[in-house]
Amino acid sequence: MIKKIKSVIKSTVSTIKKVATKKKKLECVVDNQKVNCETFKDTNWVGYPAPASIPYDPWFGSAPKSQKAIQYEEKVAAESKIKEEQRKEKTQEPENIHQVMYEVATKNWNTVKETQGGSENFQEGPGGWNSGTGMGQYR
Repeated sequence: MIKKIKSVIKSTVSTIKKVATKKKKLECVVDNQKVNCETFKDTNWVGYPAPASIPYDPWFGSAPKSQKAIQYEEKVAAESKIKEEQRKEKTQEPENIHQVMYEVATKNWNTVKETQGGSENFQEGPGGWNSGTGMGQYR
């Protein structure tokens, strides 16, 4: 058992040494253009890109918009509009489907007395049983 553990440790250390000695080629990019990494040698840089558009912050308010942010927001709005139009083209369902369903359901309202209050009270009887409650089911 100990020999097996030593073997696993030796293998792991060997793998770690191989990974540590491999030199990875660093690529520096600013505004989607490759630049010489030596330019940043003596400066502190964070490798996290700023968002294209800064969202509204209730504490600081709205951030001033750069030309790049305005173009990005226009692009996102145009793409959203195109997606919405494509979604509308695919469906056969009218925009006011809920109103249509309500009108169909209430078209023949005269079949249920208004005093009954609708389908949830339709089966109400002398014992006070309502649809779906199962009250008095087992006697």
